[in-house]
Amino acid sequence: MIYVNDKRQDLKTTNNVAGKEYKTAMDYFNTIGFPITFKVKPSVLSRNEDEHGHVYMIMPTYYIHHTALVNTEYGTELWKYTSIPPYEKDGILNWGQEGKNVAYNKKRLTFDKNQADLAFFLWFKSKIFRTIYDLDDAKAEATNKVKAEMDAMKLKMLFFGENSLLNTDNEKLATIARAYNVPRVDTMTDEQRLIALYKVIETLINKKNLTVDEFVESLSLDVLTELSAKIQKAHDLNQILFDEKQHSWFYVNEGGTIGNKIVQVPISKIDSKYPYLRDVLKANQRDLDTFNAHVVDGDRNVLKIDFDNLENLSWMDEVVPYCQAVGIQLVKPGRKKADVFADIRKTQ
Repeated sequence: MIYVNDKRQDLKTTNNVAGKEYKTAMDYFNTIGFPITFKVKPSVLSRNEDEHGHVYMIMPTYYIHHTALVNTEYGTELWKYTSIPPYEKDGILNWGQEGKNVAYNKKRLTFDKNQADLAFFLWFKSKIFRTIYDLDDAKAEATNKVKAEMDAMKLKMLFFGENSLLNTDNEKLATIARAYNVPRVDTMTDEQRLIALYKVIETLINKKNLTVDEFVESLSLDVLTELSAKIQKAHDLNQILFDEKQHSWFYVNEGGTIGNKIVQVPISKIDSKYPYLRDVLKANQRDLDTFNAHVVDGDRNVLKIDFDNLENLSWMDEVVPYCQAVGIQLVKPGRKKADVFADIRKTQ
């Protein structure tokens, strides 16, 4: 039984605050599944050693009142849990002693559904209890592990199943690969595209940036997926480029020069610069029309560079834009300009 300011609360209704909170708590507990188990925090345990040198951890005894002072927007409330209702004598409400200084000295505590009100009080109202115990969500962990395993199998079937769409429709495979920003798809075999796309999707799922179900939805080639693929293809064909220094997308003119800026990408969005450009284009029809008019099949917008005079060209204005457009790595520790020039000459 739960009392608030000495008034018993009806937990079977949501007409009061306690009832609403209890329902929310029960939804949570039911998701995990009864019995609910709490486990002691490792930091609470004390190290001990027996006469044979065996080390073990012991649980000290904590005495917890089944009362809690709870702050609200209107002040404070005194919450109590008791299995024995109080009785009134001479106009004074008398509480039983069973809720005072209850000893908690077990490493694991388990509550059945008929003890749900006590579990609710301890976990959601008693601050001292939560400093000692954590919820042992083993069932939820097991459920998540099983789901992850099933998602992994589902993902492999999507890619490598004998009749899978990605394994039988080469054109769709290329489109989906571009949509997830696999670079230079046209230079790959179907097998290479499949492996490259699988690695990208697996990484996104592991980082929780994508779910298997969301990936499945994208296979239907909705508008956003097709636009994402078109952006990647335009980048591969050097019709657009991303300038790392200015954090901006630019058009590449027919003569190979850098044209108008499309959009500047906020620093916080650099890692998702392709989706950012897609969302900008999708949100503004005029910008999308300009993009569609600029992007054509073929390689008419390839950046030009003087292969015979690389060492004398402007590094920032000519060399860097070309490298960014064709995917050549710039200088870094252990990589000199001479290495960059050598890679550029391989693209002739």
